[in-house]
Amino acid sequence: FPSHDKFELTGFIESLEVSIKEKRALVVSFEKCEELEKRVTTSRDDLDKLQGQLERRYKDLQSLDQELESLKEEREGKSRGFIKRLFPRTAEQIDSDYKTKNKTRDDRFVVYQKDLSKHEEDKSICDRLLSELVNLSNSLTGHDLGSIKKEIEKVENEKAPYLSELKDIEQSLAQTKTSVFSDAKIVGITCTKSYILAKEIGRFDLIVIDEATMVLTPVLWLLAGFSKGRIYRDWE
Repeated sequence: FPSHDKFELTGFIESLEVSIKEKRALVVSFEKCEELEKRVTTSRDDLDKLQGQLERRYKDLQSLDQELESLKEEREGKSRGFIKRLFPRTAEQIDSDYKTKNKTRDDRFVVYQKDLSKHEEDKSICDRLLSELVNLSNSLTGHDLGSIKKEIEKVENEKAPYLSELKDIEQSLAQTKTSVFSDAKIVGITCTKSYILAKEIGRFDLIVIDEATMVLTPVLWLLAGFSKGRIYRDWE
């Protein structure tokens, strides 16, 4: 293809990018959708495990409640067990056993409540993720990821030679700039540009600083570093 100048190439490349900007956004949305699907699946698996744990803890609490009720009956002399009626325990023994099991029941109930709160919180997060996934999936209805990627690839291939030419131009400009600085007898430059282009401008036999009183001291020291030996400052 014919050669172009830098501004033409830049404009053309930007126009190509604009043409696929929406398609790139769709690819990002598809990737986000895939990530949301994974997160929803993981969240549901975790919820199922926590639900199973809650059910086991609840049954454990029910078992402890039955044991505590049995101890109450034993304390009141209403025990239904033949062995307990045959070998009755003292009130102190029953009370000690009741106190221990009740403490165990209270501790396990606290753990159950924490797991229940976590389950509710995790379910809320899972529902939110699922809602995001549904909304995003609906917005992608009618779009095909494979086709979108092919269109982007087509534009990228079309853009490649222009990018290559732009790179060659930029390299040529950089070489020209270096050559100009190295061959120049006199170079005029602002203080700001001097430290921006410090590596490119090299060193000089004489540095002239105009209106030196307006220049910050650190910049003066930097400018002095460009000189091989002589510096002239205009203080007016």
